[in-house]
Amino acid sequence: MFEKLLEINKFDNIGITGLTNELISFCVSNINKKTKRDILVVTSFIYEANIIYSSLSKLNNNCYLFPMDDFLTSEALASSPDLLSIRLNTLNEISNSKNNIVITNLMGLIRYLPSKELWKNSIITIKKGDLIDKDKLVEKLINLGYTNETTVTNTGEYASRGFVLDIYPVRDDFPVRIEFWGDEIDSIRYFDPENQRSNKEINKIIIDSYSEFINEKGIEIESKQKYLPLVTDKVVSIFDYLDNPITIIKDYNQINNSYTNLRNEIFEYDKALDEPCETNYMFRPGDNPHNNCVAYSEYYYINSYNQYKPLKSLSCPEEAKYLVEE
Repeated sequence: MFEKLLEINKFDNIGITGLTNELISFCVSNINKKTKRDILVVTSFIYEANIIYSSLSKLNNNCYLFPMDDFLTSEALASSPDLLSIRLNTLNEISNSKNNIVITNLMGLIRYLPSKELWKNSIITIKKGDLIDKDKLVEKLINLGYTNETTVTNTGEYASRGFVLDIYPVRDDFPVRIEFWGDEIDSIRYFDPENQRSNKEINKIIIDSYSEFINEKGIEIESKQKYLPLVTDKVVSIFDYLDNPITIIKDYNQINNSYTNLRNEIFEYDKALDEPCETNYMFRPGDNPHNNCVAYSEYYYINSYNQYKPLKSLSCPEEAKYLVEE
């Protein structure tokens, strides 16, 4: 029933009003299944993104969340490790698959990211018997965001002792202990982070980046996302990890207002630091062309056709058609 009621066959900058988050989830799922295309859902806030993800993930197994902290939190390097873990998992999943649905908030949409190619090429695969320079491997781990600790107990840590290298990779439930014989990988074992005892031996381990800040050039600089253009040849947004996605925007005007407030917040922040007010911390929403847009709102609008204001950055036309559910 819902598939027929919410059927949309055209995605050329249309608008929809009167749909709840639950109903838009059916709509998005239906579009994904019929078109076999990637979909990017954009909200103003993390809270809204979480609600939509909660509904959509029950309808699709290929649904992922890409939540980003607010500007001041991320600039202070106080970002939530839980949100980071979710983002890393999303990047790993969508960089190697198609027909995905990604839900993000405004900050997630405009965040600097390394290119998809660099992200995939940064993955380290280590097999028993491989010849690897231990010092160079440690250097790669540092550039991928892993931190040096005396003992490894948490994800994203490594510890180097003689011919032993402990690492806690992102995708594993337990840390691994790599033993070297010269430059040869002699053994790879999981170990218990509580008692540090090795147990199950494995033949291969895959190590993903523990940061969206991949320092491709090895420049010594603070790991803030605004500096990413300095340490890599190309920066992209989450949009570029998807294949020409259909962009579905929740409350177009609210996102416009949120972006205006963000620019004011950045201006005041720069002024307080006595730094140039033209600092580029992230993309503008319009730096990627969103040619296939569907904007929706939960609310009905009287004369909504005239109230619709295009967000220049999302490449919507001066006028948009609204389909109003009765």
